Amino acid sequence: MTKTLLGLVYLISMGAANADILKLNPSDTKLKGVTLATSAEAAGFVMPNEASGLRVKYVLIKGVPVYVLQIFALDPSSIVKTPNGTEMLDTLSVQRALAVRMDFVYDVSADQVYTGFVDSFSANHVDLNKPHISSFLNAVKNGGAAPVGSSMSFLLTKSENGNDTMTFENPEGGVTTIEGPGFAHEFFSMWLGLISPNDRGLKELRATLTTP
Repeated sequence: MTKTLLGLVYLISMGAANADILKLNPSDTKLKGVTLATSAEAAGFVMPNEASGLRVKYVLIKGVPVYVLQIFALDPSSIVKTPNGTEMLDTLSVQRALAVRMDFVYDVSADQVYTGFVDSFSANHVDLNKPHISSFLNAVKNGGAAPVGSSMSFLLTKSENGNDTMTFENPEGGVTTIEGPGFAHEFFSMWLGLISPNDRGLKELRATLTTP
């Protein structure tokens, strides 16, 4: 059995038990009170921090910081960064292993968490009825609210059959594992795909993520 499969078997065996699927190696840098990591470890992979930034939502003219995003990739040297995000999205999506950490600095209700994912997928023309997308959204819905100080963690790996496998840890520590074709590309389109022209906060986050 490969190292990837061994790691995934371990993660799946944890079921809905409380767990920390990512081991974050801290740096000396903080963003909005969140300690950024130099790398994340999971399932036998060590993934350097490829990009990080602050997600802000603008209400009228006031910006409200919502979460700190960190993206980790097994092979950062192969990732291409340009302002429109397309090249970064494409080169991220073919990585053998990826991880994402979202640390919340604002109280987000369960409905807002769920709606945020639905809206992002819909904006990028992702079919919400695909089995893996539907399963993921159900896991998000059942994961509850994301209060200040909580986090979401995501591990994406390439399966033996070429599909992407996501292991998702919700703010309450519950773990769900889902497999589906093209999952990584669909997931990262939330930040690097199509965005609303009026979403100033997401534009600012993308500019941070795609700066070489």
